[in-house]
Amino acid sequence: MWVYGDREEPVAVREALRRIAEEPDPAIAFVDAAGLAQGLADAAFAAAGADHVSAAQAGLAAWLRGHAARLAAAWDRRPLPTPPPPLETNCEAVSVREAEGFAFYAVYPQAYLEAARSVAWPTPPLVIGLRSIGFGLAAMVAEGAGATALLSVRPTGPPFQRRLAVSDAFAQRLRSHAGPFAVVDEGPGLSGSSFAAALDLLQGLGVGLERIVVFPSHAGDLGPEANPANRRRWAAVRSPSACFTSWAASKCWKPNRPLRKSSRSC
Repeated sequence: MWVYGDREEPVAVREALRRIAEEPDPAIAFVDAAGLAQGLADAAFAAAGADHVSAAQAGLAAWLRGHAARLAAAWDRRPLPTPPPPLETNCEAVSVREAEGFAFYAVYPQAYLEAARSVAWPTPPLVIGLRSIGFGLAAMVAEGAGATALLSVRPTGPPFQRRLAVSDAFAQRLRSHAGPFAVVDEGPGLSGSSFAAALDLLQGLGVGLERIVVFPSHAGDLGPEANPANRRRWAAVRSPSACFTSWAASKCWKPNRPLRKSSRSC
């Protein structure tokens, strides 16, 4: 019997950066960059005990967004933009979690790009990715929404009772944003508690639900472990599905190649 879990792999940062910079396929480069960004962000989280705002984190988000821009251009069949400048970091090695959505659930970053494009944003949103896989997916939403503000948070705690830990400066950054917010992850799963933790944080800072758009990987409801309050809130929040088959009729990743349909129902 196969049991899914948080599989982690130690990664040498300089070697990973070299490999990503030399990778000609923008999809492979993006997935590898998203994994490395997760590892670096989690290392900073472990050191500080909370997610925080800093020049290093802003640089990491901008680097990942640069790879998202290249994947978006390839998806649109446009000329690829210049690769992002080399990432500056003092970390020598980090732990990268396997992105189960990419590995097992047919989660396509390009579908998040299209889902973000489908929203009529009044102003560019502040985009929040839920690590691990949500950081990379959030970069695709930022690209699709024309957003420059990209943050990520690490849900922790029991699987059905996730919570977030952010610094005062991080909370102030959220509080000071007057426009819409996008919250991005795969799922929701059995409880939707990671999404719920992000919604709890935003609403606790005074953000109304009408200003929040969530980006899940399927159009289904929360799973059976969700509590009634979270289930009611999920039904009320805007949630354009990022399931790949929602966009398959008009797009194809490779010219003259049949579309690979998602193994998950939308």
